[in-house]
Amino acid sequence: MVRPFGLLWGVCFVLSGTLGCQRDPVLDGKHISEWATQLRSAEPSARLAAVRAIGKAEADMGVPALIQALRDEDVGVRKEAVSALSKVGAPATLALLDALSDVEIRGEAIKALGAIGPPAKAAVAPLLSILRGQPKEPSLKEIEEDPYKALLLRRDDRQSAAEALLTIDPANPETAPILCALVKEFWPIGMLKTMGDNAIPALAQSLKHNDADIRAKSILALAEHRGPKAMSALRDGLGSDDAVVRGRAAIALVEAGEHDESIVSALSQGLASTDLDERLKLVRALRKCGPAASAAIPALQNARKTAEQKAREDAGTQRAAALMFASAGLETGFGRMRSGELDLIYEIDLALREIRGDGGRQ
Repeated sequence: MVRPFGLLWGVCFVLSGTLGCQRDPVLDGKHISEWATQLRSAEPSARLAAVRAIGKAEADMGVPALIQALRDEDVGVRKEAVSALSKVGAPATLALLDALSDVEIRGEAIKALGAIGPPAKAAVAPLLSILRGQPKEPSLKEIEEDPYKALLLRRDDRQSAAEALLTIDPANPETAPILCALVKEFWPIGMLKTMGDNAIPALAQSLKHNDADIRAKSILALAEHRGPKAMSALRDGLGSDDAVVRGRAAIALVEAGEHDESIVSALSQGLASTDLDERLKLVRALRKCGPAASAAIPALQNARKTAEQKAREDAGTQRAAALMFASAGLETGFGRMRSGELDLIYEIDLALREIRGDGGRQ
């Protein structure tokens, strides 16, 4: 469904006078005015060809005709018009902004604005609005009336909006906090890295977020930066009330080559976690610290005892399950399963050897 573009009529009015004043160049065998007339053809393929030809015009000579094409009933023609406008640059910004209200070409319009870059500064506020929003859930009536359009309403354009914002205004102070709130989606982490130090304050603040997943993934984003400001934020994370934040901040600092007392302490405290994968990461980080992690030996020894007990419990559970299935005449793989705690014990032994430097085990 095509909707009238109110703003576009005004833009067309301003620019239409310029087309007549300029020379009427020949593009693909026809004058630009002839291609503009072809936009009224009853054949979508003819209108599409016209848009493609007009898109080759120098500077902004074809903008009025391309704006007209944005109102075409055929979505393919409208998308092609957006593509052509993206190459025009700043003069096309207003037209592309108005195209954001057309759900069928909104995604293309967002990418086109990003392609224009800093000259499309007027797009920052609308793009921030998209980034803050949520995909709309269509009503039953909308689904019944137009299933295709209802599906488009659910489309998530936030990632495209973020990419466009980072091209147009990478230092915008409002972008990083929104991306931090979206790190559960995971894709913002790379974008926050692209923002460099501009993202650090927002990421540091996210370490105090009430959502544990956001806190944990903000650590990952900070670890990707590796710069002095990011390292400082990670050190602040060592004082967090959240054991996961403390542990992951410590792991990130170890990866950056640091292993002082506060880092070793945070790693040691994390060994009380019930998450096997988390404990494995902490033990491996302590191993990298070498002799500097001597204060962690008691915690590692306790973690080893706990792992041995859990491994025995896992083995007992597996045997009981295997017997139960065998009594029912069923074959299972329970008897061949290996407890993950055995891997942890192995890693702890390696860590203790590295830390003691004597190859022994007590």
